[in-house]
Amino acid sequence: MRRDGKGRPLFDEILEVKDFVKLLTEHFDLFTGVPDSMYGAVLPLLSNYIAASRENHAVGIAFGAALAGKKACVLMQNSGLGLCGDALLGLQRLHQTGVVLFVTQRGELEWEEIQHHDWAECTEKVLKAYDIEFFDYNELGAEAVSKAAAKADTGCIAAVLLHRGNINESS
Repeated sequence: MRRDGKGRPLFDEILEVKDFVKLLTEHFDLFTGVPDSMYGAVLPLLSNYIAASRENHAVGIAFGAALAGKKACVLMQNSGLGLCGDALLGLQRLHQTGVVLFVTQRGELEWEEIQHHDWAECTEKVLKAYDIEFFDYNELGAEAVSKAAAKADTGCIAAVLLHRGNINESS
C-alpha cells in the first residue's frame, strides 16, 4: 500500500494513466459508463467514450455496440452492479454477446465514503451470482485486461476489478 497526498492508504498503482489508456485501446474501441472519480484522469484520454446517466444504460450502449461489431467495455463503480443486473443478464443471454466491465472496488478503504462500504463487501459475491468471471487488476495487472477481453470474445461477460490507487486519479 502507498499513501495519497492526504496520508490516506491506497493500493499500488499498476500502470501510469497514459499506459492504462493505451492498454484499454489495444483491446476495446468503444467505452461507456457513468463517470466516477477513479476514472477521472482516464476518461478525457478516451476518444470514443460515451457517458451514460445510469449503469444499466451504459450496459445497453455496450451491448448495442458489440452487436454492431465493436469491442465495447463499461467503466463503472461496484455499486452500479446492483442497478444493471437485469440488463447484464438479459442482454447477454438474449444475444450471446460478450462485453467487459471495469469495476472500481469502492469502499475497501476505511476512509472512503460510508455508502460504498457495503458494496466492498459484496462486489465479488454479486459478480459470482451473476456468473461473471472477474480478474483482479491489483493481482494480475495488464494480464487482467487481456484475460477479460479474451473471455468477452467467447460471448461472455467478464469483469476487471480495480482498486483505489491502481489508477492515478489526478494525472
